[in-house]
Amino acid sequence: MQNSAVISADLHISFTKGLQMRPTDVVKDKKLLSILDRYSDSTGPGMGTVLRRTIENLINTEVVIPVIGMQGTGKSTLINAVIGEDILPCGCNETTCIPIEIKYSHQSYAVIFFNDDRTPLRIFTHDELRSYADNNENPSNIKNVSHAVVFSNAGILKNNVVFVDLPGAGGLTGVSNTATLRYIQSLSFAVFLLPVVPTIRKADETLIKLAWMQFSSAVFAENSWDDNRREISESVDFNKKVLEEIAQSLHCRFDNDITVINAEKAVNGQLENDTRKVQTSNIAALVDKLKSVIDNWEKTKQDNFIYRYRNMLAYCKKEISDRINDFTNSENDSQERLEAERKLFETATDELEKKADTIITFINNKRTEIYDMISECARVCCENIRSETFRVIDCGVVDGDQLSIVFNDYRKKFVSQAYSKVLEEIIEIRRTLSSYAKDFDDLISKENAVSFRSMSFNSDQTFKYEKGLRVGINIAGGLSGFVVGALIGGPAFFFIMAAALFFGGWLGHYSYSQITAQRAVKAKETLGPYLESVEKNFKSEMKDAIDEIAAQASEKLENYISERRKHIASLYSLKVRQLSLDNDKNNLIILEQDLKYICTRERSAYE
Repeated sequence: MQNSAVISADLHISFTKGLQMRPTDVVKDKKLLSILDRYSDSTGPGMGTVLRRTIENLINTEVVIPVIGMQGTGKSTLINAVIGEDILPCGCNETTCIPIEIKYSHQSYAVIFFNDDRTPLRIFTHDELRSYADNNENPSNIKNVSHAVVFSNAGILKNNVVFVDLPGAGGLTGVSNTATLRYIQSLSFAVFLLPVVPTIRKADETLIKLAWMQFSSAVFAENSWDDNRREISESVDFNKKVLEEIAQSLHCRFDNDITVINAEKAVNGQLENDTRKVQTSNIAALVDKLKSVIDNWEKTKQDNFIYRYRNMLAYCKKEISDRINDFTNSENDSQERLEAERKLFETATDELEKKADTIITFINNKRTEIYDMISECARVCCENIRSETFRVIDCGVVDGDQLSIVFNDYRKKFVSQAYSKVLEEIIEIRRTLSSYAKDFDDLISKENAVSFRSMSFNSDQTFKYEKGLRVGINIAGGLSGFVVGALIGGPAFFFIMAAALFFGGWLGHYSYSQITAQRAVKAKETLGPYLESVEKNFKSEMKDAIDEIAAQASEKLENYISERRKHIASLYSLKVRQLSLDNDKNNLIILEQDLKYICTRERSAYE
């Protein structure tokens, strides 16, 4: 693993720009941390403790970059090219079946982690890694592997950069949905890898829509396998138009740029020390983009630290000033001011609760509407499959193998169409929720503008409960995560992407021994149960996904309002305790000394 002192030193330099007080200096300033803790809300961790943990997280935070794409696009080869090493097994027959993290270490080795209680296994060769990571040698992940971590000393991995090679969408390799989703949810950036030929297909478009909802930014790359220039140019033009349409439908930003690379040529050039091959592969352009993302990532962490640090100082200064005022004013005046603050917070909470009820009602109403739509889509889907398959049977195709292929082709086509229609409705729901979310956020922003206490509460809830969602629980962003979790990770997505997993295999086997000997009428009768299963499974999986989206969104809102109610109940008793402390005249000296120290630190934070 990378030496922690190196990481700390790098962050020490990165986070000092524009800030005189360095994070490492803050950790060493025991007096500052003690003061911050002393004037914190007693219902949670002190600000000094939170700030110390924040700085520790700065040192330990990883820059996780998942590579997403359909099966066979060359994700493993791409990562090898970016890393500059033949680190992951890849080739025309290779199919990655588990998530693989690539991290920095001075030594080269890999660790295999399992879903059960087996001890992680350290390995050292490509063949060993292949035996766990390649679906050809670990079919359907029968070895129950959770994920693998491969260590390399490649320079781009320094400063806690982690690339993740994910199993390709569209192939059912038995990988754990939970293990895969943890590399997609709660992240802000991804690399989408597309083939040059064919261009973006319906399955690619579905994957991009679902995943792009979750990421605030993304890099798009096309992997060329020695395609000619005309094919590449036409592919890029077509794919840009598709991506622009997707971006507009999702209200995402697309910079109209696709980086075309030849990952295989880059890897071969690196292995053969052929500079020309590496240059003509254009891998350097993609690496430059990724390095820019990594650099901005550090700036984001810097900005977040400075913002939190300055807000804590401002809150602490205001809190000490209030206590000094409480001491110099009469107790009745102080009590009136505190009661007024409590009423303002309670009034804002009442208004936010109404907004939350409106959002929850909208979600539940839409859930009922979309239920009907799912049922109708499933009915139309199966009717189309039935009519098209029966038409082929009437033309004399009653042979088991041929009929199995026909059935599966139509199943994929019409189920995909039905799924796309439902997905478009979900996107429309998300768009409406965006306006509700903005109203919710605006109310909290207004509240924060006039009250340090409200800002403290909301920031605390964002940190403790929402794990990265914006203050006010950005419902639109949150919904995206639920959609990704429920649809990409759920059975519905894999049900649609499967070429012929269950129905195809079973139908093929059954029809081979039974249908071949029957006439068209018998063939149609035999297909009946499979059509019923398609309709039943589509409705069941899609409704389960919608239920999960609605339940999680409602839970986030209800939890937020509940925490505000608890905070209201704690305000009065907390302030009474503070007043009793401030009544001691000797405490006034301590208050004034603490205020002077905080003001000094605040000035240094802005110099």
